Amino acid sequence: MSQAQQQRLKLIANRTGWIVVGFIIIQAITGILMSMYYVPSDAPARTVDGKPLTISQSLRLDTIGTFIDTLNVLGRTALVPARQGELVPSMASASVHVALENAPLGSFIRAVHQHAATALVLTSLFWAALLGFAGAYASNPRLWLMSIGVSVLALALAWTGRVLPDDVYSMISRTIVSNELRDAPLGDFITRVLGLHYAELSLSRTYIMHALVMGGGICLLPYAMAKTLGNQAPREPRVRTLGYCGIAFVASVLLAVANPVHEYPIRDAIKGVAGGEHVYAWWTIMPIHAWAIWLGAELAGFIAIALLLKLVTMPLWHSAMRPSYAKTLVALVSGAIVLAYMFGN
Repeated sequence: MSQAQQQRLKLIANRTGWIVVGFIIIQAITGILMSMYYVPSDAPARTVDGKPLTISQSLRLDTIGTFIDTLNVLGRTALVPARQGELVPSMASASVHVALENAPLGSFIRAVHQHAATALVLTSLFWAALLGFAGAYASNPRLWLMSIGVSVLALALAWTGRVLPDDVYSMISRTIVSNELRDAPLGDFITRVLGLHYAELSLSRTYIMHALVMGGGICLLPYAMAKTLGNQAPREPRVRTLGYCGIAFVASVLLAVANPVHEYPIRDAIKGVAGGEHVYAWWTIMPIHAWAIWLGAELAGFIAIALLLKLVTMPLWHSAMRPSYAKTLVALVSGAIVLAYMFGN
């Protein structure tokens, strides 16, 4: 690769990094707004006197003692006393589909958050690959490690965040992935820490790990990333770098307007999943899921850990290897991710 091509690659990587910063900021803002309404509990939604509730958007008649009352919830989503055989959502699901739905711009903010999460996974993986080919592990180890950290956290946040609505998709996806991880190294420990163990669901723990631990961790990075990216050569005007962050905002808004959040059936918190739903692993974690199927969770887990350690320690050993070795490793990892997206299901 010529010097001019190397500089061009570094410039593209630098601009992609600013876009990643923009997506992280959007995730932080929309996540804080949604946290004002979200209730991290898989317990059934009930009235203060213990009666189960259901979600309704229609005119209903309800008997209270000897009186018949009319519940007019036409035009909005509301929680009303459940009748015999009606679905009872969890408190988490109710908070997402009722409280957040009725909040000002609630559905729009949720769509922005979900689409920005997807875009963050894509751009962070692309950014890490660009930095790898540009040799950032040698010229700027700090930025290289940041890109690896953001990529790993983005994938983990995507999975835990998709489980929080506690719908049918969430339950089936959590069960499938947590069962697969049982055979992977540290898989059982990871699912228990995240509150996603197949036999011990804890949405409150999942929420704490998602919003405070991992979410807090990734939100600490934008300032450090901006400072490091600002010192990268060639430097660009501050207005232009802010424009790259703005690309993330515009893209998230356009995606939210054009493609609202797809809703899966709500899980019955008392009876469990009623009927079946054909569920694929959410595409953001497709690389891990696909290779776990192809190689087995245990072998795929050991290979993934070995590759991650290799990538993280590249600043220490790259000088002892041929220049093409590190770039070949980055190309293999990038190719494995692309193959999983192309042929995984």
